[in-house]
Amino acid sequence: AVLTISAAVQCLGFLILLLKVRMQKTAAGISSRTLEMFCVVFVFRLSSTLVKNGYIPVDRSGDWAYQACDITSLLLVFQALFYVHKRYKDTYQDKHDSMPIWNAVLPLLLLASVLHGNLNHSWYFDTVWTFSMYLDTIAMLPQYWMLVKKGGEVEALTSHFVALQVLSRCCSFAFWFYGYVEITPEHQFNAAGYMIIVAHLAQLLLSADFMYYYVKSVVKRSKMTLPVMEV
Repeated sequence: AVLTISAAVQCLGFLILLLKVRMQKTAAGISSRTLEMFCVVFVFRLSSTLVKNGYIPVDRSGDWAYQACDITSLLLVFQALFYVHKRYKDTYQDKHDSMPIWNAVLPLLLLASVLHGNLNHSWYFDTVWTFSMYLDTIAMLPQYWMLVKKGGEVEALTSHFVALQVLSRCCSFAFWFYGYVEITPEHQFNAAGYMIIVAHLAQLLLSADFMYYYVKSVVKRSKMTLPVMEV
């Protein structure tokens, strides 16, 4: 059930983010591009997990709970985007949310189409799931970019949101660290399986710097502060 726990923790992170926006009535410090990327991630992932069983937990949580967490996360992201671009659009710091992340989408789609597993026994559904995984690897980059670019103190609930996303990735990595061998083609090199490990490991490495400052602030019981990016 560790993969379902990963989805639940991720969902909790989006709930905290949404509560922050609604309580504080501001979208400051929130990356719209990260939210948009997660929309694509969840749509493509659910296109696979709602139809096929290849990449879902084999326990009872894979029957509905895992998918329910992703559906709830998607709805929370939609609502967060509404607040960012409509209700509190005057507080959205678009000048800091400038990472050109969408340039990576097409290359990752092409990569997924040629390098994917076969647990769904379908080129389309295997590609769809793999594409969502590759996008998930880079989805948080605009948020990291925005926080570092604006520098200074990071609002507590925003930092908790990011930390929960990292914790979710730790759970997902733990799952696939043992499960990637299931993708091994008979008498062939398991390139797709190793790419799953590489993608999840990359997610953790990309978040390492942020987590250093987050843990430091928790230990010292102080406000989290990031260094300012020199531009």
